[in-house]
Amino acid sequence: MPLQPYPRTLIEVPVSDRVIADTRIKQKARFYSLLHTQEVNGVSRVIIKLLVSLYAADSAAPDGYGDKLISAGFSAYECELSADNNTLVDPAQAGAILAIRGAATDAQWQATIERFAQDTMLQGDFFEYLREQQPILIGEMIRHHIAAADAMGRFA
Repeated sequence: MPLQPYPRTLIEVPVSDRVIADTRIKQKARFYSLLHTQEVNGVSRVIIKLLVSLYAADSAAPDGYGDKLISAGFSAYECELSADNNTLVDPAQAGAILAIRGAATDAQWQATIERFAQDTMLQGDFFEYLREQQPILIGEMIRHHIAAADAMGRFA
């Protein structure tokens, strides 16, 4: 039986530009690793590792990417996104982020959770729910997580 080829697709997502003085630098985040851990108490955490590459802005197309920047001071950098129980999500909206705990006390965090009228979940629990109960399109999940992090200023 012949070997069936599979078209390999890199998960690479354009993220926010960086602006240094008057220079705009384009960025793309490329996925390279997904780690799903579970602690002894059952709490889950997902870590998505990315490599963010820098590009010159294409002067002919305002949103276009020019040459990849590889000189000193313009190196690609690694970035880690984490999904854990310090983030509150909306499970009905594909895990859209509603709030991040930060330095809130337990009482403040509980008050934040109670502000939302819709059903909510902690993000680590949401990923465990997906793992156990839902068919997952992992590539789509990774792209969504990168886009959510970008919307929250993670790459600015």
